[in-house]
Amino acid sequence: ISNVHAAEGVLRMQRYVHRCSLMFVAVLVPVVLVIAAFGENILTAIYGNAYTGTGLVLTLLAANLLLLTIARPWAQGLFSIDCAKADTVVNLIWVSVLFASGIPAIKWYGASGAAATMFASSGIAAAIKLRVFTRHVSRRS
Repeated sequence: ISNVHAAEGVLRMQRYVHRCSLMFVAVLVPVVLVIAAFGENILTAIYGNAYTGTGLVLTLLAANLLLLTIARPWAQGLFSIDCAKADTVVNLIWVSVLFASGIPAIKWYGASGAAATMFASSGIAAAIKLRVFTRHVSRRS
């Protein structure tokens, strides 16, 4: 990402960052779908009946991985255009939302609440990173 920014400019880097995010989507969506469809059966087959009923948690965690991975190029793009502080602020918001909502969610819903909170906070952080990245790129073009 930094090489594209240095060699071709900020607009080319923006296109490259978005293309990287889409490539991650193309690679990880099938994985998330397999985990959603078969993850509980696989986990139960490997570790036993104690893991029956974990399908929702596995699906949310897999979807969370997808969100985190999609947002990674935007964070790298922010670093490339010298906006590391903006990425840090978004990460602080993410952690704050995670803890503020996660502790009650775990208390009331257990592992499902934790997984749902992780997914929701990661989605919020990814959306904010996309917006911040787009805004900073548009200022530089």
